[in-house]
Amino acid sequence: MGSYTKKFWPWRWVDTAAQPAEVDEVLTSAQLRSFISDETGIGAAVFAGGDIGAATATTPATSDNDTSVATTAFVKAQGYGDVSGPASSVDSEVALFSGTGGKTLKRAALTGIAKLAAGVLSAVTAPAGAIVGDTDTQTLSAKTLTAPVIADFTSAQHDHLDTDDGGTLSGSAIASGTVADARLSSNVALKNQDNAFSVGQSIAGNVGIGTTKSPTAGVLLLALSAGNEQTMGVVQNTDGSGTTAAAIQRVQADTAISSLIAHGIGRVISRWGQTLGGWTELLTSAGNGLAIGTNSTKPLIFGTSAQGRSFISGAPKTLTESSATGICDVGLADNTVIGGTLRYTVDATDATDYQARRGAVPFVAVSKAGAITTTLGTVVEDVAVSAGTLTAAPTITTGAAKITLNLNAVSSLVQTTLRASFTVVLDGGTGNVVAL
Repeated sequence: MGSYTKKFWPWRWVDTAAQPAEVDEVLTSAQLRSFISDETGIGAAVFAGGDIGAATATTPATSDNDTSVATTAFVKAQGYGDVSGPASSVDSEVALFSGTGGKTLKRAALTGIAKLAAGVLSAVTAPAGAIVGDTDTQTLSAKTLTAPVIADFTSAQHDHLDTDDGGTLSGSAIASGTVADARLSSNVALKNQDNAFSVGQSIAGNVGIGTTKSPTAGVLLLALSAGNEQTMGVVQNTDGSGTTAAAIQRVQADTAISSLIAHGIGRVISRWGQTLGGWTELLTSAGNGLAIGTNSTKPLIFGTSAQGRSFISGAPKTLTESSATGICDVGLADNTVIGGTLRYTVDATDATDYQARRGAVPFVAVSKAGAITTTLGTVVEDVAVSAGTLTAAPTITTGAAKITLNLNAVSSLVQTTLRASFTVVLDGGTGNVVAL
């Protein structure tokens, strides 16, 4: 075996005896490049960095799609990663595409809450406070809800009695629906589904039924209807046998007490010599008395069986001197009778002297087949004068289904006033009195 020596080559041990004489050492990359080929035997080996230095590689065609090494020239030609942006940025700032080329970036300069629409970024103003979460427990203030739909009031804790509890609710704010009787308190009057107030409810202040509350001081309850109908307030007791059953409307001021009483049929109480079961009574039970009258120049009528029985004139009737002046008509239907008493007072004055004559006269009339027969009884009169004389003569005239009561007065004064006030009391028949 021949002798040989070994040298250390940068990449392997070689037998110098088997190498060409001119290549016993490789000291430069050029020597190495000319000496070896790549492992596949195609093309030159490629070196980069280190002491060997940068090498120039063959750039593949841009259409290549194989295992060739991609040089920087190839990559740039393809446009891979060719994106440009601003010269500086803010830490954690969002980068956005600028334009539609897909190669240019820009800063996201928006402020607020980010919104994406088909990938495009926009922003809405962020609230000064915390953002509301649908599952978070949070307190909201100074919010305006426009046409909200609240699905569940289970957790609602506002009684709406004052500003701190959701504000007060006006009647017009409750447009429909009913309130359960159990929810009606003793001092808040609300109607239930039957339009009836619950037992034990009280009402403070003015109340209007069918209208707003009365604007008139002292009028606490006003029931108003503008329709062509009978408007009524009903106090009713339906007991038909109890000895104390009654429906009572009572008024009281200080010591004066009056009641309008509808007595149940079973009552046994007696007043005015009459057992009052089934009667209606106007009763003053305390105070100074009971006054019944008109507070204007209008007549007062008492009647029975739908007929006027006592007619008290309102405004005095002006008389024409020395003429039978009609003061009232009394109705007299065919085949009926009428009887009563005319009471009158005639007064005359010339603004210096005064005269008065008071009289009472009974009358009676019958009607048969349209023919009326009358009789005027004896007149009972009294007279008082400061000067001169005054006479008054009552008469009867007949008409269609009526009689007319007249007074013929004569005064010695050059009177400025000559008039009569009167009362007609009907004892029987079916007529009604009409003042003239």
